[in-house]
This record gives sequence, C-alpha cells and structure tokens, in this order.
Amino acid sequence: MKYLKPFDEPLSEYEKILQNREYWDDLCCEWSYSTMEEKIVRLTTFF
Repeated sequence: MKYLKPFDEPLSEYEKILQNREYWDDLCCEWSYSTMEEKIVRLTTFF
C-alpha cells in the first residue's frame, strides 16, 4: 500500500496528498483511489 507507513514522504508531499478531493468529497470518483485505512493512516500521521 502506498503511503501506509507514517511519513514515508516529506511533510510538503503530505500536504499535497491531503489537499486532494479523495479525502474530502465522498461523492467524487477519486474517493475510491485509496482504502479507508490508507486515508486514516495518512490523516492521523499528518495531524
């Protein structure tokens, strides 16, 4: 799974990843790009 480990990417890259509609718009087609587990790991790691 891509980005499953915390901080595999620099913080600036995480900011770009989390700005994606994939995390904030559950009606868009991008929503299904990642699993819910991947999203949770990324979000909790960032905060």
